[in-house]
Amino acid sequence: MTSKTAPAAETAVDAEELLLTALDVAEHTLRCGGDVRRVEETITRICSAFGAVHIEAFTITSVIVASVCMPDGTRSQQMRRVHGNSNNLSTLETINSISRSLCEGKLTLSEAREAVKEARRKMAYPLWVYYLGAIFAAGGFAVFFGGSVLDGVAAALCGIVVTWLDKHVFPNVNQVAVTALSSFVAGLFASLLVLGGVGDNVEKVMIGAIMLLIPGVALSVSLQDLFGGELLSGALRFVHAILLALSVALGFSLSMVVAQAPVVESAVPQDWVVLLTGVIGTIGFSLVFSTKPKHLPFCALSGFLSCLLYLLALRYWHCGVFLSNMIGAAAGGLFSAVCARVRKAPRNIFIIAAMIPLVPGSGLYYTMANIVSKNVAEAFTYFTTTLQTAVCISAGFLAVTALAQVFDYLRENRFKNKNRGNNHG
Repeated sequence: MTSKTAPAAETAVDAEELLLTALDVAEHTLRCGGDVRRVEETITRICSAFGAVHIEAFTITSVIVASVCMPDGTRSQQMRRVHGNSNNLSTLETINSISRSLCEGKLTLSEAREAVKEARRKMAYPLWVYYLGAIFAAGGFAVFFGGSVLDGVAAALCGIVVTWLDKHVFPNVNQVAVTALSSFVAGLFASLLVLGGVGDNVEKVMIGAIMLLIPGVALSVSLQDLFGGELLSGALRFVHAILLALSVALGFSLSMVVAQAPVVESAVPQDWVVLLTGVIGTIGFSLVFSTKPKHLPFCALSGFLSCLLYLLALRYWHCGVFLSNMIGAAAGGLFSAVCARVRKAPRNIFIIAAMIPLVPGSGLYYTMANIVSKNVAEAFTYFTTTLQTAVCISAGFLAVTALAQVFDYLRENRFKNKNRGNNHG
């Protein structure tokens, strides 16, 4: 493809076409897991690159509103309704690359729109890889939270069932209803497996399956939005995450009532087992979220570091659960920020990987288990602990994000002052 230069401010660019293209890119950034601030920055940068003199952009989880004014006075205002969001990290990276190429003048507006359409149609992996990712994720975290190898096998089978339901049975149904139904089927299947001798402890098998359904990443992202000043978007994400968590609890609780499998005591896993299964589970989730193969080693390292620092803080530095989660999140967030710069990829790819081993999946399970047992006080304790853990995880990632933003601001100001000094010289 021949290199082009973005139109200068004095060159006539159709405001409608420019904003249409910017919203195409922004919409799919939001659909694939981009945060609202990144979406608004994408619109601003694309329109600025093509000479717009005034740009406004407002984004929440399901709506994008933007307006643009060109040097000749022509204006355009458009709104885009966004239906459905997912963590499709491969497409997110492709869309991010399209946005960068558009701003650098390597793509025309029409070429960018075609590239976005092509990115939507392309799958990062064949279907069997998503099943493999679910096996790694559910099986790995069943052992991660104290289950036996047999519990890991049972959880892996539950992961296959959950993925089959998601890909073939409920591909375009209401997400809350789908989550409740998938949770019920997975919980029932887990109980039947343990009753049939495949699995030792139904608790650990269910926790492994829950990790595929719990909106732990969505909850942590919503809290980061709230802490970062995106109050409306953060509140909407938070409510949606809570609804999904309630639907998971409802589905698994009903399955526990229908099929009562035995619960046995499990030993606390050794540190090396936690680290190994945490990495396996992280790789599994990276596959489920369509992370490109070239990033998988760095995603595994992100999950390993966050898990390692959490264990060190909890078991050797005696920092307590909440502070240990914050330390693990900060370590994973710092490594993610470095990876994003070195790999020139969206930071979410590595942040999500670092977040996965810290997601409090067991907390949600014990909350609903105590509800089924009518132990309301204990259920409330587990619920508040789970929520506080999510807050600490978000605070750890947010602290690193704030430091990165300060660093970028200082570096940009230093660059501007240097240029200003050279011009005066």
